[in-house]
Amino acid sequence: MRPLLQLLVFKDEPSIDQTALEIGNAFSAIKDELSNAVQLLQDEKNRNNPFAITAFDKIVERTRDVNFSKIISWHFLKKEVLLDGIAVAVFCVALLFFPHSYQEALLTLIQPYAMPHSNSVQISVDPGNVRKARGESLVIKATISGEFNTAPVLVSEIVGSGENRMEMTYDIQPDIFNIKLENINASLRYYVALEKFRSNTYYVDVIDLPDVLEQQLYIHPPAYTLLTSDTLDKNVGDAAVFPGSAVEFFVTPNKDIASAKLQISSGDSLPMEKLNSEFYRQIQIKEPIKYQISLRDEHGLTNKSPIEYTITLKEDFPPTVRIDAPGKDMDLDESMEVALRILGEDDFGFSRLELVYQLIKNSGEDTLNPQIKKLEYKTHEVVLLSSSIWDLTSLDILPEDIVEYYVQLFDNDVVSGPKVAKSKTYRLRLPSLQELFTESKATQDEAGSSMEDIYENSREIQERMEDVLQNVLRNQEVKWEDEQAIKETVAKQQQMMHELEQVKENIQEMMDTLDKNDMLAQETLEKYQELQELLEKVASPELKEMMKKLQDALQKMDLQKMQDTLENFQLSQEEFIKNMEKTINLLKQLEAEQKLDEAIQLTEQMIEKQQEINDALEKQNSQSNLEKLAQKQEDQSQTLDNVKQAMESLQQSSEELPQMQLPTEQLSEAQEQANAVGQEMQNATQNMQAGQQSQAKHSGQRVSHELQKMHSSLSKTQQQMQQNQRNEVLEALKKSRRNILRLSKRQESLAGQSAKNDPTEYRDIARQQQDLLSGMQRTAEEMFKLSEKSFFVPPQIGQKFGEAQQKMQSSIDELENIRGDNATREQQNAMNALNGALSELQQAMQDMQGNSPGGSMLDQFLQQLQQMSQQQQGINQGTQQLGMQGQLTPSQSGQLQRLAAEQEALRRSLEQMQAQKESGELLGSLDKIAEDMREAAREMAGRQVDPRTIERQERILNRLLDAQKSVRKQEYSKKRESHSGKEYTALDPGKLPEMKDTEKEALKRDLLRAMRANYTRDYKELIQKYFEALTTDGDVKVTQ
Repeated sequence: MRPLLQLLVFKDEPSIDQTALEIGNAFSAIKDELSNAVQLLQDEKNRNNPFAITAFDKIVERTRDVNFSKIISWHFLKKEVLLDGIAVAVFCVALLFFPHSYQEALLTLIQPYAMPHSNSVQISVDPGNVRKARGESLVIKATISGEFNTAPVLVSEIVGSGENRMEMTYDIQPDIFNIKLENINASLRYYVALEKFRSNTYYVDVIDLPDVLEQQLYIHPPAYTLLTSDTLDKNVGDAAVFPGSAVEFFVTPNKDIASAKLQISSGDSLPMEKLNSEFYRQIQIKEPIKYQISLRDEHGLTNKSPIEYTITLKEDFPPTVRIDAPGKDMDLDESMEVALRILGEDDFGFSRLELVYQLIKNSGEDTLNPQIKKLEYKTHEVVLLSSSIWDLTSLDILPEDIVEYYVQLFDNDVVSGPKVAKSKTYRLRLPSLQELFTESKATQDEAGSSMEDIYENSREIQERMEDVLQNVLRNQEVKWEDEQAIKETVAKQQQMMHELEQVKENIQEMMDTLDKNDMLAQETLEKYQELQELLEKVASPELKEMMKKLQDALQKMDLQKMQDTLENFQLSQEEFIKNMEKTINLLKQLEAEQKLDEAIQLTEQMIEKQQEINDALEKQNSQSNLEKLAQKQEDQSQTLDNVKQAMESLQQSSEELPQMQLPTEQLSEAQEQANAVGQEMQNATQNMQAGQQSQAKHSGQRVSHELQKMHSSLSKTQQQMQQNQRNEVLEALKKSRRNILRLSKRQESLAGQSAKNDPTEYRDIARQQQDLLSGMQRTAEEMFKLSEKSFFVPPQIGQKFGEAQQKMQSSIDELENIRGDNATREQQNAMNALNGALSELQQAMQDMQGNSPGGSMLDQFLQQLQQMSQQQQGINQGTQQLGMQGQLTPSQSGQLQRLAAEQEALRRSLEQMQAQKESGELLGSLDKIAEDMREAAREMAGRQVDPRTIERQERILNRLLDAQKSVRKQEYSKKRESHSGKEYTALDPGKLPEMKDTEKEALKRDLLRAMRANYTRDYKELIQKYFEALTTDGDVKVTQ
């Protein structure tokens, strides 16, 4: 077609050179410059010449605004159009007459190389025009039809380069040829040539696939972790994050693209937002994912084989928590308080701490559902600390009930939900009084056995060391056998001291338990405290120092020092043995006296429980309820058996320990009353089991009546015993006071004689001094024997006697050596020591008589409360007897009026005692007791006695008994901890040393004891804060 058009239409078309010359002629500013530049570029050698190209660019830039169209002439087209019209008309006429011939001619014009004749060849090319990504391969297939003798050739040409000819090879069939172009990096055109034939020309358009040029990840951990954001290195797509983290993806592609997506392994396809030349997406990671970045350009092409990245989850570990204190199963005491110290840890923080507890009733009642108590805590970095006092009073725990508890700690994970950690479950148990007394007896038995062993071993040591001393004196050397004996003795003595310290700790622990449960009389507790002081004296620092000197002398092998040390050790050992013997005797007495405390406490408990049984019998009960009450009554009988055993043991101990001064007549009366109580309890149990509630109620009231009588007898027995002991000791102390006073006066007289410095009288003065020393030793021996039987003898008296004995002996030595001045000085010192013993003795007597500062008021109030309790008990008994008579006779009405008057008088006495400042502070508010007394007196005066009156009177008596316990406890606390004020020179102590764990625990126990004391609310809050501060280290912050 092109040759025909060239012939007919464009036969006079000017060449490029001619056009450039015509333009130069038309425009004087251009002239031959355009023609020269065109001619340079037409030369094959100059097509890539930068100078030729630069020259052409310059002329193009100069002629950019020139209008070339004005030099074009259109008149030659008239002739051409006329000739062309004639040719088209002839063509159309011929087409009508010779259509087939013209069709073949037209086909020949269009495809001159594929002319259809018997020897023609047709070439079909696949894929034709195609678009490929840079670097890909292309397979070109040619299908040949017709006759040919040679293989076809692929002719390809990259723009700007020459043609490249490659012979194609056979495929499966002989008429199909193919060739593979590897790693195409530039666009090209191609066709297939075969002999004189060729296919159409096709084009391969090579483009870049979309790809990730750069990516950046930003990780934002969840807020609760308080972690800062993290930026990963460029082109790093793998990451490990905490659940809930926000991850930002920034992707920079290699070219302009239409869209970008995050392809998640879960199947989600998340479109990314275009930001200038980047694409952005943020997602929250809650589970591990794998992802790819998918890019798509405007041609629909995507990035090839995108990299798969992985985002894993870091583990937010659950918290840990433990109950550091108590950290074990334990028994509750009467305070119903437990000091809790809880420690926890978590990697990021906490949201709440809870105490979960459950009461398990021993009575067989349904177990209560678990209760939850929120606890306050403090945090320091990732550590939690909670210190508090848990008050269990509201749970109404009865003896042998159990409270199971644990704590659970929640972390602050708001993404997956707080994770919880639970501590180990512990048990709190409220032991019965009988259990506590049994444990106390076991401790006492063990302590007594240990001290007996120590006593026997001490005597053996004394005898052995006496033999060693005689050997050293006889041989004037320390032989190997003696050296080994000394080493073994020192080691054994040290072991005994350790065992004695353990005994002391066990007794202290027992004392704390008895004190916290208010199980002993005030005087018994004081005796235990004095026993502890005596044990401290037994393991004296002097004895420890003597053992150290003995070891030093043994190492240095100094014969004289060894003899002196052995003699001194023997003296110390003798003192040790005497103190041990005294301690053992006092411990036996204490153990016996404690039996009386046990009987009183158990009786008080039975009175309270019997009142509960009686209250239940006042209501209508089914047979099953009566059987339960019968079981409780049977438990009362078992407790009564324990009381009887305690009284029998006490009776037996009084025979072995006459120094107890036990009033056996009153004890026998209490035993008879116990038998009567047992019979009434048996009747009550049988009535309940038989369903006879009315008779059971009557029997229960008789049990309460007899129990109160028995309690009164036991209390009187204890009071009389203590009074007898006091009287005996007081008489002995008065005798010793007279003796010491006489000795002091004689010592003063001898000192005056020695001061005259008359050597002729020294011999006679020395003889008199020896007589005085013997008299003082006899008095000291009497005091020591008295101290073995009583706790009222202060140990300081023995120290003063020892000092006086030493000074008297020194004065005798000085007189024998005719040194009068020295003798006088020692005699005066001996007199001062005797006066000191006299002062200690006088103070002890005042304490016993209730005249000591700070003790008389407490004793007075306690005595008044005891008298009131006894009076109230008598009123209760009289009221119960009259209340059971039904219709009263005139005589009985008169008795009830007298009881009403006694009740009213007792109320006025109580109000008067409470009005006193000291008693008001000690007793607190007794207004409720006084109000009950007033109401009871009114009912009795109006002859309106009913079960409510009896119950009110029982409540009055119980509250008076509780008030006595409170006063006893305060008295014991004050006597244990109060000291006289002294003046000291103030020195800078410097930094306090770190507390040991044992010291901290001891301080905590003291604080808990203070919490249970009768302090005001402000003081208790202060103690609570101090307790928390004690258990906290480092800077903390409070979390509600």
